[in-house]
Formats: sequence, C-alpha cells, structure tokens
Amino acid sequence: MSEKEEKQQSNEEEEQENDNNNNMDEDSDEEDEGINQQAREALLQHILRNVFHVRANSETNEDLVKHLIKSGLLKSERIIKAMQAIPRGLFVTDDLHDEAYVDTPLRLAKHNFNFSAPHMYAMCLENLDIQPGHAVLDIGSGTGHFTALSAFLAGPNGFAHGVDLFQYIIDFAEGNIKKVSAQTGIQFPNVKFFVRNCFLPAVDEVKYDRIHVGACCPEGYLTYLYELLKPDGILVTPFGDRLMKAVKNSDGTFTTTSLLQVRYSDLILPSETEIKEAKKAVAKERAKRILVPESTHFEQIKGLVNNPHLSDITFSIEGKKIYCHKFILQLRSEHFQGMFNSGMQESSATELNIVDFTYDPFMEMIKFIYTDDCSLTPDNCVSILELANYYKLDRLKAMCEYRLHLDVDNENVASFLMIADRFNAQQLRSFCLQYILDNIKDVIKTKAFNELDRDLINSILIQSVQGQ
Repeated sequence: MSEKEEKQQSNEEEEQENDNNNNMDEDSDEEDEGINQQAREALLQHILRNVFHVRANSETNEDLVKHLIKSGLLKSERIIKAMQAIPRGLFVTDDLHDEAYVDTPLRLAKHNFNFSAPHMYAMCLENLDIQPGHAVLDIGSGTGHFTALSAFLAGPNGFAHGVDLFQYIIDFAEGNIKKVSAQTGIQFPNVKFFVRNCFLPAVDEVKYDRIHVGACCPEGYLTYLYELLKPDGILVTPFGDRLMKAVKNSDGTFTTTSLLQVRYSDLILPSETEIKEAKKAVAKERAKRILVPESTHFEQIKGLVNNPHLSDITFSIEGKKIYCHKFILQLRSEHFQGMFNSGMQESSATELNIVDFTYDPFMEMIKFIYTDDCSLTPDNCVSILELANYYKLDRLKAMCEYRLHLDVDNENVASFLMIADRFNAQQLRSFCLQYILDNIKDVIKTKAFNELDRDLINSILIQSVQGQ
C-alpha cells in the first residue's frame, strides 16, 4: 500500500471513530433525558407527598376507608358504601399499585396529570350530597374514579358525565370503568365521558344537580359553571387558594362557603379561535335538530313545598308555620283524605296546630308528600317512621325501615325490634327477629335484649320454632 493510500485509510478510520463517538453521545443524551424525566417525576411525587400530608399508609381499600371514617371526613353511609365498592386501586397505572391506598395525591406520569388524595374526594362527596336521581358533572374527570363514585351515588335513575381535554385521558378512564365492572360486577350504564372544554358551548344544554371540578376555576369564569347548575344545585370547585362550595338558590343567586385552603393547577381556558369554531359547530348541529326543553314539572311541584301561594291549609308546629295544599295532601295520604272529607271541624279548618310531633321531621314528611323524597338520617329516621305510620304513608315507612336496617348490629337490634313493633314496621320487625336468631349467642348478652317485653320474647321463640 502506498503512503497516500495509507493516509487516506487512516483518515477514513478517524472519521468513522468520530461518527461512532457522536452516535454514542446522542444515545447518551437521550438516555440522560430519560433519566432526568424519571427524576423529575420522582421529585414531583415526593413533593406531592410532602405538600399534601400523607395521612395514612393504608395497604388496602378497606384500611383506607376506615382511616377516612376515623378522621371524620367520611360520614355518610351511602358515600362509605360507594368508596368500599369502588376501590381507588382500580384507577391507577401499574407503577402506582403499591401506593394506591395511601391518602395522598399521586402523579400519573404516563398521562401527565395528578390523582387527588382520597380525603379530598371524601370531602367533596360529603359536600356535594349526591342523591339518587341526580345528574352529576365531573369536570377534569382524569382517572374516572370520582365520576364512577358519583354515578354509584346517583343510582340507576341518575347519571354522571365526565369531561376532560384529551382523548387518551378519556380512553384511560373508560378502561378503568370496564376494569371495575369486570372485577366487582358493578355496571355503569349511567356513566358517559366526553372530550370537551367546560367553557365551550355544547349542543345539548344539559343542566346538572351537582358539579365537581378537579382543577382551579380561573377568576371571572365561575359564571360559566353556575349556568350549568339546576336550581338548588351544588358546585364544589377549587377557586383561588381555597376549595369553594356554591349552592344555587331558587331565585338564581348563590350562597358560597369556603371549605379549606388548597393547591390546584388552573383549568385550561379555550382560545378565541376555539370558542368561535365551537359556536359555529354548535349552531350548525342545532340547525339539524328540534330541541325539546327538559321537563320542569318536578321542580314546579317541589317549589310548592311550604309555599304560601295558593295554600289552603297551614300547620303550626313548635311556633313555626308550614304552608300546604289540601288536594296534594289528600292525593298522597289516606289519613289526610279521611281528615279533609270527614265533615268534622278539621275538614274546613285553614290552620291546624300540631302538638304530638316536632318541626324538622314533620317538614321532611311534607317534602316527601310533595316530592316522593326526603332526607333520612340516623338522627331523624325513627321520628319520620312514626310520622309515616301515623299518616299512613307506606312508601315513606318502607324507606325508613330500609334506612334503619342498615345500622342494625348486635348491641342495638333489640332496640330496633321494639321500634319496629311500636310503629307497625313489619319488614323491619321481621329483619330484626331473623337477625336475633342468627346472632342469638351475642344478642342475649346485651342490655337492650334483657329489656324486651314478654310479647317480643315470645315472637322470637315462635320464629325460632317455625324456622326449625
């Protein structure tokens, strides 16, 4: 080989070595970038844990729910059942399974958003007070966990809509819902997810009873959310540096309450171009439809509760007035039907004084008569059961029996049996009798059991013999 050829070969080898070194540098840069990204995500996860104090290192969903109950943040029996039935662990990515039941926010790095801490979900659900039949909107639905909990509480006659900005997040949430159905057997026909910015107009102007927002509403944009609420609707949203609850009054005004200080990122606002395009698309789509407004019948009837307008009977109880309408009372209650058609003094009276009952339970009974619903709690349920029995409201009585049976245990079952017997609550009575027989060894040791009268003891013995 000539000297010239040797030099050329040397130059070529040098260039190849430089190319190899450059490629190694590029690979190293990519590897460093990956490491840096992992480090950033790990740091963010660390910050989340320290900024939002880790309140419990629970290993199971059951432990987490017990912790939330003990902390006083989780109180409602219905919400407790929802959180027990729909575990948080089914809504996280694979890398976070070991931390799913820790009471802290989690960073879903793969999807680039945070998963709120369970105690925040508990607080929001308690303040929203989602009831069966409610329409719920979950803005920034993320994993879909809050949407699923809302749907569970709204029941088959209600629904929950989840909205987020990106299709891949919606796909993730829908996949999580399918996972829950497969593993728990709970179906969610009343859940739908949409890719949408909540500040853009929609073709279907759906109004909601409850709205939960998973990011901070920017200043000046609360009005957009208020417009989505029905009368008496409730909105819970981060606003500024606080978590805010807003209740829509019947006159369209709002009563707001600050719940606690929080740190949330802001909701993303649409650009002017996006707003213009959305308005055009909505106008075009609406031109193809004939829209029938939602029925306001129920809301109008509900508006008659304790409304003096056209009222022809007033109840005076504990110094307070309750305005009612005889035709509604007669339609719903056999007792009132007999009273107002008896020809006695009460049939023509315009005011009746109630002395045997207290105001709050009586008001709840009136709400039921008008709306077929009322608020049953462990504190008022026995009083309302007594009213339901006296005024012959069979459905309300059954609702009370159902609510009371949820709280039956070894210590109180004998007391509940006495209540059922006193107010002729046959379903609750049968349940308590069977419960006593199934747990007789523990129940007979309780004080309440030893205070049962002879007739109830005989009922237990008879049922025991019949069951043999």
